[in-house]
Amino acid sequence: MLQDIKTIRRSKYDQVIVTSGINPVKAGLYLFLTGIRIRCGDYRSQTLSFYTLKCRFDPAISRTLGNYHLFALLFRFPPLDRISTDIRFRDLFRTRYYFSKDSADAATGFLNSALSPHSFIVAIHPGCNAQNRYRRWNPEYFITLITLLRTRFPDWGFYIIAGPDEKEEGNMISRSTGSPLLTDVSLDIVAATLQQSHLLINTDSGIGHIASCFHLRTYTIFGPGDERQTAPQNPRAKVIRSSLPCAPCNQRKITRCQAECLSSLTPELVAEGIVKDYDERQ
Repeated sequence: MLQDIKTIRRSKYDQVIVTSGINPVKAGLYLFLTGIRIRCGDYRSQTLSFYTLKCRFDPAISRTLGNYHLFALLFRFPPLDRISTDIRFRDLFRTRYYFSKDSADAATGFLNSALSPHSFIVAIHPGCNAQNRYRRWNPEYFITLITLLRTRFPDWGFYIIAGPDEKEEGNMISRSTGSPLLTDVSLDIVAATLQQSHLLINTDSGIGHIASCFHLRTYTIFGPGDERQTAPQNPRAKVIRSSLPCAPCNQRKITRCQAECLSSLTPELVAEGIVKDYDERQ
């Protein structure tokens, strides 16, 4: 870390923005030591001298809007109420993902070999990075959920997405349900496969945000995470969570937590929510 600080100091950067939600003490002190003159970030309960430009962190808004407020401290951005009414800013917050034709061809090849050509293609992503393992839904629940949805929608064809941190769970669900597994591929191929899919069911992870780039219908299972801040920015995305009053709790230290917000969210409840919402949107 000290070597990184020295390298940044030698580069003599003029300004830096710390994205919304990052620990202000750690990030602020680190950047103060780098010698960057203008340091912009948000704070929680107390203002700190590490940031030269700052705004208060608002847990009730998305990180996207939080970042907008931070950038507005440095640049002449239009006010949010104008953005909502001015057609020129209609796509300002829309997420995008670009990939090569080779990635698109690889995705097409996977889907053609794995599923019936007439399938309604449903992607399942059961994981997230290992650091946020506490946000994962039980893989046994995913197995039951797929079984329930297959009974209700016989034309739905499922495949499982598993990155390096959730290969064990992905393999387990794939074997138990007979669903093809998409793993050991680049993120570009995952994105291209999502673009060719019809629906995604996932836990609180970055895959839902990639799906947002294609306005893919998405059902995201939330537990400790706060969907107000990190839910996919997608008008076709829906959050599924339990009604336990202790959730979300990822911004608080909870002792002896058994993640009941996830364990109480049974496959039957999730399937019921998906079926109801899907039928209403048809």
